Amino acid sequence: LPSNAVPKILPTPVSFQSMTGQFNLNDQTVIQADGKFEKEANYLIDELKLFIGKTLNKGNAGSNGIQLIHDAALPSEGYELKIQNQTISISAADGAGIFYGIQSLKAMLPLDAWKQTQSANSIPNAVVKDNPRFGYRGLHIDVARNFQTKEQVMRVLNWMAMYKLNKLHFHF
Repeated sequence: LPSNAVPKILPTPVSFQSMTGQFNLNDQTVIQADGKFEKEANYLIDELKLFIGKTLNKGNAGSNGIQLIHDAALPSEGYELKIQNQTISISAADGAGIFYGIQSLKAMLPLDAWKQTQSANSIPNAVVKDNPRFGYRGLHIDVARNFQTKEQVMRVLNWMAMYKLNKLHFHF
């Protein structure tokens, strides 16, 4: 498939609205999180370091920031991701929702960002609303009969996160 025919986010979210403009992710981007989402903020900082090569700071997300916002009105594991010219906000009722919003944000990064670290990445503006359709979304790995290295299992776990799977059935 040509790259423009591939959906931006997999699995397809409940609602995806593309908008004009883009957010410039760079080493000046600041992460701001509600106290409930400190662990997720640290995870976001670690993940974005892989794409831009620098550790982002926490602070008050002004004109170039990413906000992690608690919104009790959203369903469990659901999130709302808003990418605008100056800010990105991820709203959720729980840590799982923020985590899945971060996965969708990573999916919105340009394909070149996945190939090599770049000091700046442009993320197209969009509004994404999503929540899981099923409570159990899992994968089965049987390393007793089909041996896999620790590195391969960790790689599979990362792909599970990208596809928003929440259960690992692990036979060892």
